[in-house]
Amino acid sequence: MRVTPGVKILILSIVIAAAALRLFNLFLIPFTGEELTVLLAAKSVSFSDLIQNVVRNSSDPAGIQVFLFYLIKIVGLNEGWIKLPFILAGVASVYLIWKIGREWFSPTVGLLAAATIAFMQYPIINSQMALPYASGLFFTLLMLLGWSRIVLMCTQNYRYNFILFVTGGILCSYNHYFTLLMVVLAVLTGFFFVKGKDLKKYIAGCLIILAAFIPHVPISLHQLRMAETQQLSLTFDTDYLVEFTKYTLNFSWIVACAL
Repeated sequence: MRVTPGVKILILSIVIAAAALRLFNLFLIPFTGEELTVLLAAKSVSFSDLIQNVVRNSSDPAGIQVFLFYLIKIVGLNEGWIKLPFILAGVASVYLIWKIGREWFSPTVGLLAAATIAFMQYPIINSQMALPYASGLFFTLLMLLGWSRIVLMCTQNYRYNFILFVTGGILCSYNHYFTLLMVVLAVLTGFFFVKGKDLKKYIAGCLIILAAFIPHVPISLHQLRMAETQQLSLTFDTDYLVEFTKYTLNFSWIVACAL
């Protein structure tokens, strides 16, 4: 689908605005308590201790904690430099969601989706946290862009889109278990659409993603056993649910109705 110069200018303006909103006062944005917990744990241990004593006893895959472990060694505990990769992932997500919206529906849908992610408070705040939120959105969109092109659209540049799918799938797997779930759902859905000679290629891509995650399987199994032995007390807080829903909708009835 051809993109007009006007649409290109609009998406460029949206991406620039998204970057400005997320980068404003970059080096004055403080760490949250959750960020500090992860960062101080990564800073004070060796790599083997990080894997054995921190990651294995957490509830997330090792990807972000390992990334922060090495990032701290380069930039220290500087808020701006540590948050920057996650902010850039949030900005890149704005562009990727436009690409997906344009290819799945129309340029207008892509622009509306990109503007929503660019300007709403919820994705802005989460982009400024050194946690697997902005990265999770970026990796999921990267995987979905490649997946949709080889599964739904059968575009000509198969190798490039195959790499997007596999790379995004591997990064999702190590980022967070919810993004891993997105990979599993996309992979299973793909088997309903891929036929003929492309099926072997698709299976090969899925096996590559699976093989890349195999080294993490013992850690994931330990985390699962640990979760099973813990006594979890679940309470339903209606007030919190209502306020959180309002927050995700930017406290706006206009946004709520539009969505």
